[in-house]
Amino acid sequence: MKRFMGILFVMLIVAVSVYSQSATTIGASYWRAKPDFEVGMFQDVEVSDGNMFGPYINFRSGKLVLGGSLYMGNFKMESSINDPYYYYNPYYYYYGYYYNNINLIPGDLTKVEVTLKRTDINVTVGYSLNNAVTVFGAMKNISEKLTDYKIGGHSIPDMDEIEYNGMLFGGGLSAVMVFPQSAFFLFGSAAYLAGNMTYKVGGEEFDLGDAEKQKLLSFTVGAGYRLTPQLNLLVGYRGDSMKSGDEEDDAEEKYSGITVSLGYTIR
Repeated sequence: MKRFMGILFVMLIVAVSVYSQSATTIGASYWRAKPDFEVGMFQDVEVSDGNMFGPYINFRSGKLVLGGSLYMGNFKMESSINDPYYYYNPYYYYYGYYYNNINLIPGDLTKVEVTLKRTDINVTVGYSLNNAVTVFGAMKNISEKLTDYKIGGHSIPDMDEIEYNGMLFGGGLSAVMVFPQSAFFLFGSAAYLAGNMTYKVGGEEFDLGDAEKQKLLSFTVGAGYRLTPQLNLLVGYRGDSMKSGDEEDDAEEKYSGITVSLGYTIR
C-alpha cells in the first residue's frame, strides 16, 4: 500500500508540473472476481466469488501514458475433512493437534474455512501509436494471504498465516474505439507478464522450486459512456490467468468477472 501511494504521489506531481499539456484521470474500480484454482493443494476446495475494489489514475501528456491501479478483496475458501487427524493439503497443517480442544469426532465431516486476502498493484508506462492504440510496459505486484482459520466453526487464532507474493514484469497493448457523434466507446487491453513468487508460512520462506516462476496473461474488454465531458462510466469483463512452472499440467490460478469503473478527467 505504501509503495502504491508513493507511485500515485509521483504521478500526481508529474501531472501537475505539465498540467497545461496533459490530461489526468482519477477514478475507482470494482471487480466481481470469480476464482478458479487448478492447483493440487486446492483441488477439493470451494472458493467463493469475491469483491475487489480500488482506485486508479491515468496520466497522459502527448504520446506518453502513465497508469496505476490497486485492487483489494477477500475470498472465502471452504472444504470438508473426514478425519481431524488427516494431514490436510490445502493449508499444509496437521489438524489433529486441535482434536481435544474443539471436540471433533473422527469420521465426521468437518468444515474447514479460510479467508484468502488478495491485493493487486499495477503500474504501466505506455506510448500511443495513434489515437486508438497504445503499447505499454507493465509491472504487477501480487500478494495473497491465507488467514482467519476456522475448523468446525471454531476459530483457530494461533495458526500461522500463509503468504504468497511477488513481482511480475511484462507489457501489452490497449485500444479504444470512439464512435463519431456518440457518447459511447469501446475499449480493450491484453498483457503478458512473468516473474517469481515467494511462499511463506509464519514469516518463514519456503523453496517452491520451479513453482516460484509465474507467467500471467491478462485481458480486459468493455464499453464506456461519457456522462459528461469529464466523467466516464466503464463496464467491462476482466480475466487474469497465472500459471506456474513450464509444464502443461502445472498449477494455474484464474480470476475473471465483471468490472465497473468511474473516472473523472482533469484537463
